[in-house]
Amino acid sequence: MEAEEGSTAVLHCEITTPNAHVEWKKGSVALHLNEKYEIKQKGSCVELLIHNLKLEDAGKYTCLTKDQETSASLKVTVLPVLFKEKLQNVEAEEDSTATLHCLISKPDAPVKWRKGSLLLHPCKKYEMKQKDLYVELLIRSLKLEDAGEYSCDSGDQQTAAFLKVEALPVLFNQVLQNEEAEEDSTVILRCEITKPNGSVQWRKGSLVIHPSDKYDMVQKGSCLELHIHNLKLEDIGEYICDSGDQQTMASLKVNALPLLFKQELKDEEVEEGGTATLHCEVNNPDAPVKWRKGSLVLHPSEKYEMKQEGSSVDLLIHSLKPEDGGDYTCYSGDQQTTASLTVKVLPVLFKQGLQNIEAEESSSAILRCELTKPDVLVEWRKGSVVLNPSEKYDMVQNGACIELIIRNLKPEDEGEYTCDSGDLQTTAFLIVKVLPGLFKQELENTEADEDGIAIFCCEITKPGAKVEWRKGTVALHSNDKYEIRHEGPCIQLFIRNLKPEDQGEYTCDSGDQQTTAFLQVNALPVLFKQELQNVEAEEGSTAKLRCELTKVDATVEWRKESVALVPCGKYEMKQLGPIMELLIHDVEPEDAADYTCDSGDKQSTAHLKVNALPVLFKEQLRSEEAEEGDLVTFHCELTKSGALVKWKKGSKILHPNNKYEMKQVGAIVELLIHNVNTEDTGEYTCDSGDQQTDGYLKVNALPVLFKRWLKNEEAEEGHSVILHCELTKPDATVEWRKGPEVLKPDDKYEMKQKGHIVELLVHNLKLEDTGEYTCDSGDQQTTASLTIRAPDVKIIDGLKNFEVVEGGDALFECKLSHDNARGVQWILEGIELQSNDMNEISVKNGNIHTILLRKITQDDTGTLIFKVGKYTSSAQLNVKATPATFTKQLQSMEVDENETATLVCELSQSNVPAIWKKGLTTIVFSDKYEIKQEGCIHKLCIHNITSSDTSEYTCISGDHQTTSSLTVKVSEVKIIEGLKNVTVFANENAVFECKVHPESFLDVQWLLGDTPLQHNEMNEISVKHGNIHTLKLKSVTQEDCGTVVIKVGKHSSSAELLVKVAPVHFIKKLQSQEGDEGNVISMRCELSKADASVTWKKGFRKLTQSDKYQLLQDGSVVELLIHNLMPEDAGEYTCDSSDDQTKAKLSVKVVFKQKLQDIQAKEESTVFLHCELSECEVPVTWKKGSVTIIPSRKYEVRQQGPMADLVISDLTLEDAGEYTCESGDQQTSASLRVEALPAYFKQELQNVEAIEGNTVTLHCELSKPGDPVEWKKRLAVVHPSDKYEMKQNGVNVEMLIHNVKPGDAGKYTCYSGNHQTTASLNVTERVIKIVSDLKNTDVFAGESATFECELSDKDVENTQWWLDGSPLQNNDLNEITVQNGNIHTLTLQGLGTDDSGTVTFKAGTLTSSAKLLVKDPAVEVVSEMEDVTREENDTAEFICQYSRPVKALWRRNDKEILPDGHHIIIDQDWNVAKLKICELTPADSGMYTCEAAGTKVAAVLSVLAKHPDILEGLENVDAVEGGEALFECSLSRPEVHYYKWLMDDVPITQTENQETAVLQAGRRHILLLKNLIPSDSCQVSFVCGNAMSSACLNVKGWHISILNTLRDTEVVRGNHAEFECVLSEVVPITEVSWYLNETDIKTNEHWETKAERNIYKLILKNAQFIHSGEITFASRDVIASAKLAILGPPDPPEDPEVVRKNHQSVTLSWFPPLSDGSSVIQGYHVEMKPQESDCWLQCNTKAIEETEFTVDNLVPGTGYRFRVSALNCVGAGEPVHLPQTVLLGEKCKCILVACSLLFYS
Repeated sequence: MEAEEGSTAVLHCEITTPNAHVEWKKGSVALHLNEKYEIKQKGSCVELLIHNLKLEDAGKYTCLTKDQETSASLKVTVLPVLFKEKLQNVEAEEDSTATLHCLISKPDAPVKWRKGSLLLHPCKKYEMKQKDLYVELLIRSLKLEDAGEYSCDSGDQQTAAFLKVEALPVLFNQVLQNEEAEEDSTVILRCEITKPNGSVQWRKGSLVIHPSDKYDMVQKGSCLELHIHNLKLEDIGEYICDSGDQQTMASLKVNALPLLFKQELKDEEVEEGGTATLHCEVNNPDAPVKWRKGSLVLHPSEKYEMKQEGSSVDLLIHSLKPEDGGDYTCYSGDQQTTASLTVKVLPVLFKQGLQNIEAEESSSAILRCELTKPDVLVEWRKGSVVLNPSEKYDMVQNGACIELIIRNLKPEDEGEYTCDSGDLQTTAFLIVKVLPGLFKQELENTEADEDGIAIFCCEITKPGAKVEWRKGTVALHSNDKYEIRHEGPCIQLFIRNLKPEDQGEYTCDSGDQQTTAFLQVNALPVLFKQELQNVEAEEGSTAKLRCELTKVDATVEWRKESVALVPCGKYEMKQLGPIMELLIHDVEPEDAADYTCDSGDKQSTAHLKVNALPVLFKEQLRSEEAEEGDLVTFHCELTKSGALVKWKKGSKILHPNNKYEMKQVGAIVELLIHNVNTEDTGEYTCDSGDQQTDGYLKVNALPVLFKRWLKNEEAEEGHSVILHCELTKPDATVEWRKGPEVLKPDDKYEMKQKGHIVELLVHNLKLEDTGEYTCDSGDQQTTASLTIRAPDVKIIDGLKNFEVVEGGDALFECKLSHDNARGVQWILEGIELQSNDMNEISVKNGNIHTILLRKITQDDTGTLIFKVGKYTSSAQLNVKATPATFTKQLQSMEVDENETATLVCELSQSNVPAIWKKGLTTIVFSDKYEIKQEGCIHKLCIHNITSSDTSEYTCISGDHQTTSSLTVKVSEVKIIEGLKNVTVFANENAVFECKVHPESFLDVQWLLGDTPLQHNEMNEISVKHGNIHTLKLKSVTQEDCGTVVIKVGKHSSSAELLVKVAPVHFIKKLQSQEGDEGNVISMRCELSKADASVTWKKGFRKLTQSDKYQLLQDGSVVELLIHNLMPEDAGEYTCDSSDDQTKAKLSVKVVFKQKLQDIQAKEESTVFLHCELSECEVPVTWKKGSVTIIPSRKYEVRQQGPMADLVISDLTLEDAGEYTCESGDQQTSASLRVEALPAYFKQELQNVEAIEGNTVTLHCELSKPGDPVEWKKRLAVVHPSDKYEMKQNGVNVEMLIHNVKPGDAGKYTCYSGNHQTTASLNVTERVIKIVSDLKNTDVFAGESATFECELSDKDVENTQWWLDGSPLQNNDLNEITVQNGNIHTLTLQGLGTDDSGTVTFKAGTLTSSAKLLVKDPAVEVVSEMEDVTREENDTAEFICQYSRPVKALWRRNDKEILPDGHHIIIDQDWNVAKLKICELTPADSGMYTCEAAGTKVAAVLSVLAKHPDILEGLENVDAVEGGEALFECSLSRPEVHYYKWLMDDVPITQTENQETAVLQAGRRHILLLKNLIPSDSCQVSFVCGNAMSSACLNVKGWHISILNTLRDTEVVRGNHAEFECVLSEVVPITEVSWYLNETDIKTNEHWETKAERNIYKLILKNAQFIHSGEITFASRDVIASAKLAILGPPDPPEDPEVVRKNHQSVTLSWFPPLSDGSSVIQGYHVEMKPQESDCWLQCNTKAIEETEFTVDNLVPGTGYRFRVSALNCVGAGEPVHLPQTVLLGEKCKCILVACSLLFYS
């Protein structure tokens, strides 16, 4: 037998001897009565009950008697271990412990824990607990990597939950401490974080620190250290350690090493005006030092020059004044050295005093005097008014000579002027003669031709008087257009290159008078000196039309026919003086036309003829091969862009439609054929009209595969069934087969096909339609099994008993539910009847089955059975014989108790049946009554006689009977075991028992109180085992309490009946619930008694009726309503009836009482998102989109009570989006829209004052970065130039105005949208002084003389050099240069003795002069220079030797070379001049000359450039289509000019998709390629000089194809299976996915994935049935599928039974197994085992194909056991045993009764 685990199994047998002793064994172990085993025995029935079945209870159980034993096997079916309560998702903090728990259905069943696919084992990390049904996993010391999915697997089921680990913030246990260290030492900054190995960032100020020789970063667990080596003073500052959640800061102070003075300062004494040098030496080279004069700290200036070279320190004090005397100190830290400087003061006297002078108005007056001391500051006064330099007054001081120049004399300039030197003063008087300014000759009107010159002339009475010329009101100034001449009293205005717009009134204004005249300009007509000429051009070339005008720069209009032309890519218009040209590019046939050039006065026309080029093919079509369904592109290139073409397939012209797409871009022509099929195969032609090109398309038909396979179907006989599958190709031809037979459409088979779906409809199903059906596409086939079930034929109207007289006929009928039922059997007394002369079997109306039994004899009496399928109907056939009479009557008799009485009678006929009765009760054969018939003799044996057997006994045969009396002699009556008190609850039954002697004593009376009891529905009186008298009082009430009495004869026994009130228990229990806060919830249960009183409790608190709690009761249903749910209402609630109670838990969900609202706000504002929870202080999480918001300056999270707010400050456009507030599983969301603000100026421009020549910065600040601005000066837009530099960095906007001039003064405005800000620039003219005067110079003839004058300001304009009153210009003889902007130099070359004279330099009103003396000795060159060739970084030296000592001047390419002490070294040793150039570069190449004393020697220096080496070359790059590739090359030295990038040896140019960059001043070169396509794959090279580096670029296309697809696989359960897919290219394993039945396959103990180049494999290990289904491979845009079938042995066949048997054969029948093990059943095996044998013998020699089999040649009288097993390709499955032993030839004496199962919950 078979029973489920946990249930009770009952083994039952029956023995021949009642109450005989038996022994039970399991195997060889004897069993005894206990909790496990319960042994029952009632008479001959013996039972063994095995409780709470376990797996170990399975086995063989034996029941033994003295003579015999019987055995049976018990199989225990394991119950699956399921989850009563599944895992729940858990969220925990890092470093805490997380607990996952669940409840299983089976106590202490083993489970496995996994994280993902990883099996977990108990350790310090994981603790696994299990107590009864409770299973728990504790995960300790949580880390972020512990987050993930955890599953608990019971073997039969699994449950999973997700663990979320919230990272702890990384805080500082120990913060940084300020540190102090000495220079050149190492300092360590330490801190400690709360999280070992947490990531931090070190910064110095805002600069991120990275590991280097300077900085070492050490992290040991939670301890962090920053080591700063070789400390310098610049390392001083704030250092920050930032963990992301917190930061700590410390200051580092670096103490400089003490500085000592090796040589102290020495006292110095210097004359006034000279330069003093204070010198000392320190022990620390380059150590910073400071200088003081007294307590005043000195800074570098024109006065003080500070030098420090190595350990030598100098202070130079220039232009000594008396006040410069004093103590000077050089100090560093606490070290210092001091020396005293004494300045010798010279007295200031006047060698020559001022002289009175007289001058005319408008002229200049010069007052001169001479001091005894040069460069002494003096003060000029007019009267008592101090004069300052200006346009009016020019104060010139040349050494000791002092001049005051008073310009443009006015009458008010007359007066006394004084020069005061401080010690002395001199005075003189100036008289001014006033002159009037009048016109002696006025202007006259003038007329002139265009392009000519007009001259206006007038004469003024005051020579040199200033006049102003105006045209209308516009003042005129001298330039290329206007020339103003003033020669004495004659004033002239020349107007050149006259234009019509020059016409108008011109005025000359002297201030005292003005004169005006009119100029008329006669315009010249614009004519053609050379007309346009007809032009002929080829298509695609450029045509040029040319003409010449009589007038330069005249405006013309070009026209094509009557259409005016404008410059564009097609038309290019040029004008070179009078020459006009029209260029027509890329000439096309439609450009042929007349073209006209119109000057306004005249026009010229010419015709353009265009010779069209034939449209040919630069690139021909290529033949293509494609697979069915692909997109095919035919591509060719024309010689002519935009030319029309025709596409043909064969001779058929193609037109654009869904099938054909035609593209043309320029000269490229394409034909795209979509979704190609085999009909598209053929030749395609592209015809341009002049030429055509052909290409052949071959379309390879795709194999017709199955996307969806046939499925096994099962249907009932007579119905229809549909087999359907899905193809990869619509409307493909398929063939249907049943087994090997090809099916054709007919009434039986209907074949349908719609697109990809193919169907086979099989109508009017018959059992013979069962079999395998195949759909064959030619390339693949799919097969499914069709199983036809016989209809479930039921018996509607069964057989009726029939009685017939012997020799007559009997007709039996049975009506079925279906017509034409099969397998119908008629059986009479175990013998199947066949239709013959005696038995006529027929069917009426299809479903009424009849049998006519003819000439019936008494032997035919018995049971007739009709059997169809599993249904049977039986009826009794009674054959009446000739009535028999009693020849011998029964005789009355008297016997003693416990004896056996035999009653005998005799009939007149043998074998006539008779019926025995006791009184009116029919007696049947039993242990008590033994009925015997021997021929005509009938006997009734009554065993174990008791008093109850006293009665009349009758034997009846037909209509005859015989009766006799049996009297039992009764022994003495007594009560063996009396009544016992009984206590029950109301409505229960009360049972009283009394055991009496003898058995079957009839004089028994029951009483309740004094009331006699009778047997009825309420009082059940019975006798068990003959002597146990039982009274059962049903459904007693409390009124039934009292004494129960039994009277037996003269004896009696009594007992008390106590009836208690029935306890009230719960029929329906309370159920745990979850409710939303604020709602009403109902808790309901049902009692066993209506209106019973109950008590409600929450925890231990009793609940009463209130607004909160409403207590309801309707009959037996009680209900608790809880209003306005609050979180504190959560807990356990109890309903108590005093006899019973039920409990349930209530949980309250927190909800949002007020949800977030959508909001709109302006940029830069602050917005509040507000919601209200139903509970105070509930933790919430804010999110923007899916990103959790962390409080910061941007986001402020507030929560007070139930109110939750999110404050978003300083809104930006990026802040727009959806915001969510989450609390548990509740959430509310709202959208924030941010309205952009126009940019405005947060900081306005500020007025600026600047000194001429400086750079000015105008600065403002916008409210938002990146907004464009526009600068204007007044109304004119300012554009970037050398003058104006515009900068914009974020919100900061600047404009730099370089080298400001007075004309730059004015208002400047910065515009941003509608906002603007304005500021004024005020430019102060600088006061220029001569810092260093010219020096007298003596040179020899032929030499050069150099004069230098240093001004106080740079870039001074209006400077002029003079030699003896003649102005000098810059040329070969006179080289005029300016060094550093303020040192003006004049070099006079090739001097002769007659060049001696005075050299004067004038800058505005300033003048400086010096004497030049040219001497005449001759100088010769003794040794000339030689050409030199050197390599880069070498040293070159030029030597020139002269006949006498000279001062040589070195030049390179005619430019003077100045020594710098490093690169250029110039040395002069008596008569030898040397030039040494170190660390040569290619830029040093050139012509070098040495000039001295009129001689010039030249030589060429050639520097051979060294090519840089490549330090880090290019590396191969693999990229994906549409992506980017970056190539980088590092050089050994900078190179920004001589390099190039190549792609397949073709130079790369900068485009949108090709960008190059040079970094680190030319040491790093980068190439970025964008928007890559597969055709971009190439070799990339970088070339620099002789060095080259190359790498390969491999661009992988996204589109791939499958070369070898998956194949359907069958595998036996427990074996391995492998799937393989080959792609057209290698794809990263991360882009490959495998699926089983559309579920992602993860690598585990069953599945393994492999990738070898482009071959991808999926391996299944230990295959199980759950792995059956569809395997899918997916990568990028391809997908492949295959079927996986897991094969196993079939299940046991169903319902085996014995359908027929005789003395030597047995016919067995069974049904197919429920599961065929995924393989077709090939047949069955039948085995037998004789009763006395332990060996099973196979009955069949080959597989049995049917489900019925007859076993022959059996031994009569022998018992056999049979079993049947199913067979498939894997092998034989488990057998099914027939439940009984089959005995042949004689009645079975002992059988094993089928066990019944009892299930207890």
